Parts: sequence; structure tokens; C-alpha cells
Amino acid sequence: MGKDKKTKRCSKSKRFQWWLFGATGLGARLITALALITIAIKLEPVKNEAKLFNICVNEFKATGQNASSAVNFCNGGNLK
Repeated sequence: MGKDKKTKRCSKSKRFQWWLFGATGLGARLITALALITIAIKLEPVKNEAKLFNICVNEFKATGQNASSAVNFCNGGNLK
């Protein structure tokens, strides 16, 4: 009928190489995930400051000031 199929087994060094390849891929993904989390944490204060700046500008524009005066004041300038 057919030839007997032999089961192919990898040598220990080949198995170790495949294991090392997989572990390296997982390690790279872990480092990437940690880097993205760090970037997100670092951007949070910038987001909050931008939100407060926008609130400040909108409040000054509501009082009848023009936009350039409102931005100047919110950046730390004097109100003229």
C-alpha cells in the first residue's frame, strides 16, 4: 500500500532555537506594550493642561474679549 511515515523529530538544538525565537518575539511585544503605556502616561498632563487652557480661553471670550487677548491672558500675559 503506502510507505510507512516516519515521525520527524527536531533535535534539541533546533527545539531550543524555535523556543528562543518565540520567546524573543514575545519579549519584543512586551517591551512595545510597556513603551506605549509609558507614552500614554506622559501625555496625560499635557491633555489636562490643554483642557484647562481651552476653558480659560472660552471664559474670556464669553466676557467679550477677543480671542487674541484671551490667549495672551491664559498664557500668563496681562489683561489690557
